[in-house]
Formats: sequence, structure tokens, C-alpha cells
Amino acid sequence: MFNPEAPRPKIAAVSIFPLPTLAGLPEIDGYQTKPDDTVLVNGHETDSLTENGVYVVKHADWERLEMKPETILHVVAGHIYAETDWVQNPKEPNRYMQYASSTVF
Repeated sequence: MFNPEAPRPKIAAVSIFPLPTLAGLPEIDGYQTKPDDTVLVNGHETDSLTENGVYVVKHADWERLEMKPETILHVVAGHIYAETDWVQNPKEPNRYMQYASSTVF
């Protein structure tokens, strides 16, 4: 189960749309990625669903990081998803869901 008091790894941005490749320095949610940023990829569907996950951005192929399913990830940048928290969906391990937001609507 999720521990809301546990430290939350910071990630630069979250992509909720499919990325054409998991390499290079794309813009994600209005944030220009840089080498060694950590990002959450969450927009892939069906055949590429297994590509969803946490990655370290590189000029070439990105490096995938393994996270414990109960880890709460904190997004620090982006036009829409800055200051939001995400967790792995317990019913669909290759998908993440928004856990919390500091934005008031």
C-alpha cells in the first residue's frame, strides 16, 4: 500500500501521450528535457504499453529505471502536470495514475 509520508522521488516531467521514440531530448508537457532528467512515460497503449515507466533521458536511447510499485513520483516541471504526484496503477502495472496535485481548481 502507498505510504503518503514516504520520500517522493522527483521527476522532471510526465508524458501522457505516446512518444515516437525513447531517445533524444524531446519536449514533454512544455518542458524541454535535458540529459540525465528523470521522466515518467505514461502514454503508450496496447503493443507499446510495456514502454510506460520511469526513464533517465539521454541523447541516445534512454535508460529505464525500476521502481517499486508503491513508489509515489513527484513531477516538478511541465505546463499541466508540474507539482503532481503519480503512482503505478495496482490493477494495470504498465500504467500510472495521478495520485495528488497541489493545484487548486
